[in-house]
Amino acid sequence: MTAILLLAAGESARLGYSKQLLPVNGVPLLRIQAQCALAAAVGEVLVVVGARANEHRQALQGLPLNIVQHEQWRHGMGSSLKAGMRHLQQHNKALSAVVVMVSDQPHLTAQHLQVLWQQHKKFPDYIIASAYAQTVGVPALFPAVFFDPLLRLPDEAGARKLLQENLTLVVPVPFAGGELDLDTEYDVQRWRANKL
Repeated sequence: MTAILLLAAGESARLGYSKQLLPVNGVPLLRIQAQCALAAAVGEVLVVVGARANEHRQALQGLPLNIVQHEQWRHGMGSSLKAGMRHLQQHNKALSAVVVMVSDQPHLTAQHLQVLWQQHKKFPDYIIASAYAQTVGVPALFPAVFFDPLLRLPDEAGARKLLQENLTLVVPVPFAGGELDLDTEYDVQRWRANKL
């Protein structure tokens, strides 16, 4: 069984306000990303929240997903990733693959997540990662053989570290626009300008 792990615990320090709550046609970006994960229909969806947890929970209200509140979110993305992985493993002994995604890639589609899953069926022992800007990154699907390495990541490191260490075991899937994440006000303005 596959699950999607959506990491949304950060405080958006560089942006200065919650990127998760950025409105897109009146809908918080986090809710849109969660709906995207659900629409992919590749397995259960787990969202890790931390900073501003109550507001982010409210943005997800009514969606058929699970939420983990990670109190140590300040330790870094790796810490949040590991909290989500531990929860998934404890509650689903049949878990065979996990898609790790973040909450600030506004060009992500359910179709792209489905392609990752379809490639996993062809290459079940490989990491299936998104390719953009001459690199590979998230969203990325990790088969069970990589669960322990994910749990050994440093708290401050995200999944990209594991991808870089295992490039010969990565199947890339092109993701147009994947390089845009909303870390700064400049990123947000560039994204909004391109949407007009």
